[in-house]
Amino acid sequence: MDTLATLAGADEPAVLSVLADGFKAHYDQSGYRQTKVFPDVEQMLRDLRRHHYCLYVATNKRLLPTTRILEFLGWHRYFDEVYALDSYQPALKSKVALLTQVIARKQLNTQSTVYIGDRDEDGVAATLAGIPFILARWGYDGMQANSWRTVDHPSALLEMLTYVRDGTPTIRQTSTAGRPTDQA
Repeated sequence: MDTLATLAGADEPAVLSVLADGFKAHYDQSGYRQTKVFPDVEQMLRDLRRHHYCLYVATNKRLLPTTRILEFLGWHRYFDEVYALDSYQPALKSKVALLTQVIARKQLNTQSTVYIGDRDEDGVAATLAGIPFILARWGYDGMQANSWRTVDHPSALLEMLTYVRDGTPTIRQTSTAGRPTDQA
């Protein structure tokens, strides 16, 4: 709501509630079709499925627009299941809670489950949920590598996942700001 308050130039809860409801209605009806698709992501999804990875979506976005986006793009076939905070009743309060629920529900091995995201807070949530994290730097934040393993392009993700899963040193070792990182 902070972003909405800034954009609206108002912070009255009643005004923000009406604006939020209007945004959600528009986004759910047609706005989701404006989703930006990064180059080579669909090829990456095909490659991951060809290598028999199980793929799940775990997002802060609401479930309805998430599933509409996946169906609109034709990407629903790549994912085993889709989870959002509002997939649960009552809705979960955080991405950490969401990841923890998905791990428990699917009985996922935390040593071989990897969360991929494009925000620092995704990495924090993965760490708190006890699973490795890979930062997709082509994403919305364009984040700099902190202590996360990173990939700069979708084509590098499969190789990084193999490295994280198997410890196979097929990844180039590079250095950013004087500290070693795993970066493809």
